[in-house]
Amino acid sequence: MLVIAVVVATPLAASAHATLVETDPANGSQLEQPPAQATVTFSEPVDAPAAAIRVFDSTGARLDAGDSSQGPSPEQVSVTLPSELGPDTYVVTWGVVSLDGHPIRGAFTFQVGSGAAADDSLIASLLGRRSGGMLSVAGAAARWVTYLAGLTAAGAALFSWYVARRRLIPPSVGRLIPVAALTAMAASVLQIPLFAGELSGGVISMEALGEAVTSPVGVSGAVRVVGLLLIAVAVTRQLTAGWLWPGVAGLVAAELLAGHTLTTQPIWLVLGADAVHVLGSAVWVGGLAALFLVLRRGRDAETAAGWISHFSTMAVWSVLALGAAGLVLASAEVRTVGALTSTTYGWTLVAKVGLAAAVIAAGAYNNRLLVPAIRRAADESMPSGESAVATLTRPRTAAWSKLRRNVGLEVIGIAVILAVTAVLVNLEPAAEAAGVTAPFSTYVDLGDGQLNLVVDPNKAGTNQIHAYVLTAAGSPSPAEGEAVMEFSLPSREIGPFVVEPLRAGPGHWIHSGPELAIPGNWEVKFTLGSGFGESVATTTVGVTP
Repeated sequence: MLVIAVVVATPLAASAHATLVETDPANGSQLEQPPAQATVTFSEPVDAPAAAIRVFDSTGARLDAGDSSQGPSPEQVSVTLPSELGPDTYVVTWGVVSLDGHPIRGAFTFQVGSGAAADDSLIASLLGRRSGGMLSVAGAAARWVTYLAGLTAAGAALFSWYVARRRLIPPSVGRLIPVAALTAMAASVLQIPLFAGELSGGVISMEALGEAVTSPVGVSGAVRVVGLLLIAVAVTRQLTAGWLWPGVAGLVAAELLAGHTLTTQPIWLVLGADAVHVLGSAVWVGGLAALFLVLRRGRDAETAAGWISHFSTMAVWSVLALGAAGLVLASAEVRTVGALTSTTYGWTLVAKVGLAAAVIAAGAYNNRLLVPAIRRAADESMPSGESAVATLTRPRTAAWSKLRRNVGLEVIGIAVILAVTAVLVNLEPAAEAAGVTAPFSTYVDLGDGQLNLVVDPNKAGTNQIHAYVLTAAGSPSPAEGEAVMEFSLPSREIGPFVVEPLRAGPGHWIHSGPELAIPGNWEVKFTLGSGFGESVATTTVGVTP
């Protein structure tokens, strides 16, 4: 209930993949004179490789020199066009990297003089060159191995320390952790050249490799490798749990450094939910893998039932945490039922939740029925005074065999869930794909505190703008004085429009009006007070069509 209240009360804005705001020349435009350059503008800053924009004539011949560069703002990317462009229709393809580390691509056309219309098959072919092809499939497979092996290593290590207390653990569990850690490290490193191939349209060049290393994918991979190395060392050297947790923290941090959550506001809520999601997944995934190996070794019913009971308690809390965190993340990325049922992202998420529900149901059956049956069998078969060690060779009960089989099925189910996740993280979020406009929210420095600016619905036309002035501690500021908002669209030389918002409460000003009537990157300036006591904050709002 608390999580639901927080989600409902907090404005979430997911930009996730950057979206195209405008092109210059405009898509489908007919020009008398050839333009000097082609420019694409996005809703948020992007990373642009040298070949971010490519220009082709109607025969498919490439004309640009591969010298794409960032424009006057990080949301713009431009390329110089040859001066001798004759009458023809030209196709411009673009491929950049969003703040969340995901490559995005698209195409538009323009015509000079009386050139023939562009052929749709040519546009599709040229745009297809920008896709990674099989490299994209290989990248998804590498992500799956990274998730599965990384979470297994961390979760199995936590199982060893906090469930079995490192006592009577089969050697197979001790071997599983470093092997899984090394596997995840190798898959994480492999993602970098595969991502470089996606950036450069299927060709892994040194330039693309350099860009991939410094991208969110590369930085995340480096942090993940360090975290997994710490986990492997802590296990193989049999160090204390104090050595284990930095490695687990590194694994969690790696997942926060790349992905949709990087561009979703408020950042503290979404990143917190993502961290809980990763940690809960590790406890669940790695714990089940370790438990499966324990059951295969035929441990005595009493000891194993104790471990299962202890792990079940951890698993219940981890599943509850996963559900709460998933609610926050889904709220940001989906937002409406229509977006859930009309997009690939939405249906993929539905499939993931359905699989998770099946695995959770199997775990509940094990915990409620099989574990008590195993305990009863152990109590009934143990002679008075017999030690737990002597029961190691006692025959398995029917419940024991069924439990081992069910845990194996749970492990398989989780592997499938992580495969779906590996695909899901690279899809366009449902809210964006369905055209659902989400409120925009950002935090910028204002004097000694912060300004939280919220634009709702952040769509060209009438918007409601909230300005929350906060102290350094994040509470509403008692600051007084007149407030002024200014709206400018530099790319069109529009504005500034100056308005005086209404004071709606302590540290809260609000304005509703049509100033943001044109899509584009608007500069919003908020001024509080005047003279020596004046505080000013400026930010950019990408208003969608």
